[in-house]
Amino acid sequence: MKKTILLTVTFMLGLILIGCGPEKMATSAQPIQGVAVSDSEGFGGGSQEFIWTSEKQEEIEAFEQLISSASRESIQAKPPIYDMTIDYGEGETGGERIIHLTETADGHFALMYAGHENETYLANKSSTDKVKKLLP
Repeated sequence: MKKTILLTVTFMLGLILIGCGPEKMATSAQPIQGVAVSDSEGFGGGSQEFIWTSEKQEEIEAFEQLISSASRESIQAKPPIYDMTIDYGEGETGGERIIHLTETADGHFALMYAGHENETYLANKSSTDKVKKLLP
């Protein structure tokens, strides 16, 4: 009986800990078809004067890793330096997402969906560095 109670309590604690993991950025179920980056004009919308674009799978994977590594962090975000347009290829409506990128003091990219700048997500250093190498 004690063994059953102990196993039940252990299982429940495990479920609680799994549910308390870091919140990740919401993404589309569709794979990314293309990425375009522009110098940011500030919070809100996104600039369409792109300084870098790609539809190459290996370059897209760097941006997928950046987004998937980003965990919700409550930080005071500086104005964005880049606007990243992610094309999920879902058609004309809703297929693109605009993400603002800013850099923290320790060199990580902080990501924020345009229009949701109060929700910041911090990418890991490795994925940040991969994306930085791609940008001019």
